[in-house]
Amino acid sequence: MMPKMRKLHLWLGLVFLPPMLLVCVTGLLLVQRKALGLAEVMLKVPGYGEAKHADPQEIIIADSLALAATKQGVFLRDGKSWELTLPQPVRRLYAEGGTLYACSGSGLYESADGRNWAQTLPGEDARAMLFPAGRAFAATTRGLFVKDAGSWKAEVLFPSGKLDVRSFTWVGEGFILAAKEGVLSISRDGVFREELLAGKKGEVSLQKVITDLHSGEFFGRYFYLVVDAGAAVIAFLCLSGFYFWYARRKKRAAA
Repeated sequence: MMPKMRKLHLWLGLVFLPPMLLVCVTGLLLVQRKALGLAEVMLKVPGYGEAKHADPQEIIIADSLALAATKQGVFLRDGKSWELTLPQPVRRLYAEGGTLYACSGSGLYESADGRNWAQTLPGEDARAMLFPAGRAFAATTRGLFVKDAGSWKAEVLFPSGKLDVRSFTWVGEGFILAAKEGVLSISRDGVFREELLAGKKGEVSLQKVITDLHSGEFFGRYFYLVVDAGAAVIAFLCLSGFYFWYARRKKRAAA
């Protein structure tokens, strides 16, 4: 009985080695997806995803121009067809004062005609824009920037590092910023104050709990390192098990 069980264990391990390695490696990458910027990396895989649409995030009309923000880039409508004019993943589009703006993870892009784009704020993950009193402000994961005399400069940098900014608005005394981390008030002199949105206590979606358990976020900010280590150990066991099986098989063949 034991030899049969050992043989079954061996062959099941060999059969499921590729999918287990795939799960481990992709799990590691997904846990680190934000740090690695995976959402901003575009791949062209033959036969995969070619028939899918461009997944539009937003469409705006500016001076008779129709533009669409997609994960593939900015599309401009020329007649009845759409043309890709900015091949960068774009979240939001804005039109102000004859200038078009595109918020991307690789920076902020500007254009006068929707065809030719110039990158500004390179290296900044641009999330949203605001135009109070004719001035242009851009929110990135690192801080707020203002356009002054045609160039961008930092208005306020976030003291706690990067924030997952969703939107922001202008109030008389400063800005109110909505982020995944919470609501922040920023005064004109750069003072930050966190504000609490009180929801129903103890209620959270089951999907979020499962996702956070899988990624390690449920247990704290740095528990993902334990998840990474666990996935790496499983991958190591898979590879070392295959190596021992192959070495033993090679040794028997040579005998």
